[in-house]
Amino acid sequence: MSTMPGRNHHSAPKFDRAPASLVRFLDKVHCLAANCLLTEQETIDHALAYTPTEDYNLWALQPAAAGGNWTAFKTAMIWLYPGASGNRKYSVNDLQNLIEEQVSVPMKTQNQFGEYYRAFLKISMFLKAKDCLTDREISNMFFQGFPLEFRREVREQLCLQNPQHHPDDPWTLDDISDAAIFVLSQHPSGGGITTVAQQNTTIVGHQATVKQEVFNVASLGKAFNNVNLVKAVALLMQKMNQNGGPVPASNTQPSGPNFIPRNNDCTFCSDSTHYMNNCASLMDYLKKG
Repeated sequence: MSTMPGRNHHSAPKFDRAPASLVRFLDKVHCLAANCLLTEQETIDHALAYTPTEDYNLWALQPAAAGGNWTAFKTAMIWLYPGASGNRKYSVNDLQNLIEEQVSVPMKTQNQFGEYYRAFLKISMFLKAKDCLTDREISNMFFQGFPLEFRREVREQLCLQNPQHHPDDPWTLDDISDAAIFVLSQHPSGGGITTVAQQNTTIVGHQATVKQEVFNVASLGKAFNNVNLVKAVALLMQKMNQNGGPVPASNTQPSGPNFIPRNNDCTFCSDSTHYMNNCASLMDYLKKG
């Protein structure tokens, strides 16, 4: 026959004084005692031995502690900790608070969605079991926790997955979950909605740098051919020749603080021995296109 573990043994039942953990603590004591074939009073005595020091006197002074009836003892202990029974563990207000907190946070990753889904499910399923919420109300409230744009995307995906779904029928949480995960999987890095501006921006640390576009200089040749630049420049040079070329320098030039002397060098190659209309380098460039 096995024996009950000592108070300080790692396998001994532990009670952290939180109402939510009381029933689990008492049930573990009872299970161990049953395996050890203990009487109900012996089970009560071991429960008292495992009780935190701060609560020992409170428990030991209860009449049920010496009554030899485990069920009565358990009921008396639960009465001392309001909320321990679990009948009012969660409220609709708790679910509404979760939704209000979640809707202000962008839905970017599947892990983030999973955290919200599990937290919502824990509260909503409890309330449904207590007949506090219907399936329709649960589905609508689950949607309310999505940011507006993400909610729209999920609804569109649901319609694509089941176009025959009647709008008056609620979506199940499983349907919504599948659609949400699919939408998130289509976003870059499993994240939220990415705009064109975001796609052209690379985030480095806390600074944003605009994406640099590469321009192909070779494409200029095609553009020049389209406007027949060679003929245009040749026509310009012909007009210059017809007009006698550049105006020769005058012996009497304007003067003053704002006057800048004329530059007689070639505009194309900067050679001082000729002007642009007689530039061999320019003609060579034009012939090559």
